Amino acid sequence: MPTLQIVADVGNHSTKIAIRPHRDLTIEDRHLAQSNLNWPADFWNRRTPRFFTWQNVAELADWTDWPPASWLIASVNARRASELIDAIQAVRTTDRLISLTRQHVPIAVDVDSPDRVGIDRILAAWQASSLTTKHRPTIVIDSGTAVTVDFVSAKRIFQGGTIFPGIKLCLDSLQRGTAQLPQLANAVWPIHPCGRNTEQAIASGVLRMQLGALQGIVNEMQQLVDQQANVVMTGGGLSPIRQQLPAAWQYEPHLILDAMTQIADAEPRERAVDTL
Repeated sequence: MPTLQIVADVGNHSTKIAIRPHRDLTIEDRHLAQSNLNWPADFWNRRTPRFFTWQNVAELADWTDWPPASWLIASVNARRASELIDAIQAVRTTDRLISLTRQHVPIAVDVDSPDRVGIDRILAAWQASSLTTKHRPTIVIDSGTAVTVDFVSAKRIFQGGTIFPGIKLCLDSLQRGTAQLPQLANAVWPIHPCGRNTEQAIASGVLRMQLGALQGIVNEMQQLVDQQANVVMTGGGLSPIRQQLPAAWQYEPHLILDAMTQIADAEPRERAVDTL
């Protein structure tokens, strides 16, 4: 039986991972594993997750001596997911792998082509709607390479949303698409709206564009319904502007990983594992 339960959200530029003791681990097995790995007691006793962010699969090499694990993998990037799977199978031959699909997520999807909706959007929508006030719609924001703003009805039905470029993509595209604008590695708030040099002007424009887009889209979605919607947001791309967004908007740093850990716990014990 696996000692660890690992969920991995494979994105376009990084892989986010949450690790917990496997749900079926006995108290005796937890004590034994704790003595071997020397991780905090809360991890073993309360199944408090440990979070990691990988830029590439080479970091898996540090995990070769860890006890057996069960993996649940969700991805919006087939190439990066395949690289992770190959790396796991090469160095952790006893681990079990399950590929998460839309059918694992208990939320109805009402759009033109449900199978084309990214699994990250579906997971975020389901988890966000379960966190907020019942019988009210939910607007969920996920800011990464791309930014998604999705709408979930009061009956917890995913009804689509908007997608636009994230901060880094905007900064990169300005440099690639122009002759004289420089490359900015990042943009930091606060910035005066009238930048006193080119770098400040770019940062001011890109951050205010993101801020204005989010506020405008949420306001438009809110007008579609007769009741106040809950707003839940996640994603590292929000860091430069999060303090400028309404305080009522709920921030959940591990929204997708939290959804995946719930799904991993809910999987029937007798179900055969789909090895990738």
